Amino acid sequence: MLEEDSVALVSERNLAAISKYDVNFSAPGGGTLRWRLGGLYGTWPIKSLDGATTYPPSETVWANQHNPEYISETEICMFDCTGLGNESRLLIVDVNESAREARLSWEYRL
Repeated sequence: MLEEDSVALVSERNLAAISKYDVNFSAPGGGTLRWRLGGLYGTWPIKSLDGATTYPPSETVWANQHNPEYISETEICMFDCTGLGNESRLLIVDVNESAREARLSWEYRL
């Protein structure tokens, strides 16, 4: 939970996505999606580590991820279990909400 518990950062493992929601439990439906990164229903493109590739919003860039946490104002760290197929990694994604894009900024392959 973020911003005095009015915003939630959610790992949607089955969708291979990280999402950010405005949480308003008094509103019908309980909240509004701000953005979703990765997976079939992604809303923004994601740039590769070297910047040479831009993955479209609907592409899976990580999979079975968990424990996303903000580690700075714009960076989210997560554990990507199977995004590389049979290899896991720690992954940092830099999220630019005003530009509506994200960039892989660091990884440590396990």
